[in-house]
Amino acid sequence: MFNKIKEYLSAGNKRSVAAKKNIIGSLAIKGMSIAISLIMVPLTIHYVNPSQYGVWLTLSSMVAWISFFDIGFTQGLRNKFAEAKANHNLNLAKIYVSTAYFYISVIFVSLWVILFTLNQFVDWRTILNLPFGVTHEITTLVAIILTYFCSQFIFKIINTLLIADQKPALASLLDLIGQILSLAAIFFLTKLTQGSLLKLGLALSIAPTVVIITANIYLFKTRFKEFKPSIKFSL
Repeated sequence: MFNKIKEYLSAGNKRSVAAKKNIIGSLAIKGMSIAISLIMVPLTIHYVNPSQYGVWLTLSSMVAWISFFDIGFTQGLRNKFAEAKANHNLNLAKIYVSTAYFYISVIFVSLWVILFTLNQFVDWRTILNLPFGVTHEITTLVAIILTYFCSQFIFKIINTLLIADQKPALASLLDLIGQILSLAAIFFLTKLTQGSLLKLGLALSIAPTVVIITANIYLFKTRFKEFKPSIKFSL
């Protein structure tokens, strides 16, 4: 059986072989990701009570709406980058990457500044019907979530490049590593600290952000060295 699978994966041209390996790799990674999610939910509810977990889900879902400000940059980059690379036009590919990083950074840094400022004046306790005395904690939690989502939109451009370069399994692997580290962080929190929404927010935000930033640094020094974003190449 193993030999037949190996023979099937190695059959065909180079692109077909890469596609089949990435499909199988992506399926395996998605399966592990689902398993981790199934473990993380009860562990998280064990750390904070169901009401606090509901607050986290509500706030993170609301903040996720900022994804609409992407306005198609990443999808356009995926198509144009793949086309330029296929045509061996490395300079044009670098321009696309630099332009995407520049404008997405401008959009989401500006958005972060605006929302971070407005957050100080929003009465989240009333909006979410929470008890007295949690206003400061919720305001800080929203700031953490805002910072996490905005930074993710900037640095996750590297995932778009991996997908365009026919490496979707590697892009999924980065997300999986972030999930594993978050799960480990929450596990240690359950053993070492009392339930806290702020600590939960940090555990779920810092690990994936560190992973994706590290991936950007590493991949732009290795695989995507020729396409490292530069201000002078942004349109």
